[in-house]
Amino acid sequence: MEFQNHFLREALCAFRYEVDSAHSEPPVEYFHRFYTTLKQDGFTSQGQQPFELTIRVDTSGDPDSIKHELSKGHPSMVLRNETTGYAIIIGVGVLSFNCLKPYPGWEVFLSELVNHYLPIYKQLAIKQELRAAQMAYINEFDLEPGEVAHDYLSHLPQLTELAGAQDAGHAAQSHFHFPPTTTVTLQTRVLVGQPGTLTRVVLECNATTTPDSDDADELALATKAHAAARAAFMSVASSKFKSSIA
Repeated sequence: MEFQNHFLREALCAFRYEVDSAHSEPPVEYFHRFYTTLKQDGFTSQGQQPFELTIRVDTSGDPDSIKHELSKGHPSMVLRNETTGYAIIIGVGVLSFNCLKPYPGWEVFLSELVNHYLPIYKQLAIKQELRAAQMAYINEFDLEPGEVAHDYLSHLPQLTELAGAQDAGHAAQSHFHFPPTTTVTLQTRVLVGQPGTLTRVVLECNATTTPDSDDADELALATKAHAAARAAFMSVASSKFKSSIA
């Protein structure tokens, strides 16, 4: 069953690689080659230069021995298409396909974005080895007056034996392992506002799969990660949630 009216704020499919030290081309150069191809499809670029903060503590225990070192991290480039809501992030050892709402469904997302632009990325001939594929779905929606988060998410606790108890907020993260090589993380937040405002619910279903053989490819791993993330959602979403997005 493919849902049509998703509560998704964002969906992403990301691949992580281990770059061979023998690859000599500077990242900004293959970033530019990738962008040059994609700009004809309406993508615009935004470069990013992250920074890494390292805290070093001397074992002597002297407070003056604590040193903060700020260094440049790996650069990345964000390519956005304002018309489709798609974005592609290319970094050192990272390629991420992102879709902001409205999410068109897995088959369309896979066909229009991943299957279409992954071959272009691979033509860059970066010397690297596939390490993992990740699928993440971030659901976000507001409750109507009189509704509670448990109406939509069956795994949330309820204090049924405490008369008059009202949800004042919730934050949780759960981790699961699916043999042989898949892990799933569920993050749930219920944000209760001031009286007269709506309660916001956020559910992130995140699955990561690593290769279990030397011939594993990106699409095979992405399909496994997608199936695991979807199964996690189907496990915790109530019948009301599912019927609301059918």
